[in-house]
Amino acid sequence: MKTLKNTGITLMLALIASTATLAQNPTLKLAEDEQIATVQTSSTDSPTFDTSLYQVKQTAKMQLSMEKQAGERVNVRLLTEDGKVLYSEWVGRSTKKYACRFDFTKVKDGTYTIEVANGSEVKRKTISLSTPAAVQAPGRNLIAVN
Repeated sequence: MKTLKNTGITLMLALIASTATLAQNPTLKLAEDEQIATVQTSSTDSPTFDTSLYQVKQTAKMQLSMEKQAGERVNVRLLTEDGKVLYSEWVGRSTKKYACRFDFTKVKDGTYTIEVANGSEVKRKTISLSTPAAVQAPGRNLIAVN
């Protein structure tokens, strides 16, 4: 089942970014000093889900892991800078642990947001994707010394 989800996510992102040029060395970066924002409607409520997001080592992929209380539905979305939804999935009420991987190898450079929400809480994490400019190596010089 996870393989189907991961394959679906990969295919969806590949279709969306099919017009993008493939980057040779993409740099994936979580925005520094950014905390996951939590918005709760009531201060007496305890959080109903907890998330973690990290970059898969030496790749342009991000792993989202979540633990939640049974009985809550949670929506996971990947958004562009202008708010366009690239990916959306509802995590069912009976699921307590959930994980998915976002593959950024075939999307354009820019800022993306992963949003996890259940109606009363929203957690967001911003991801900046950039490709370093190619640097031309200096030409070789031959100097004859007598």
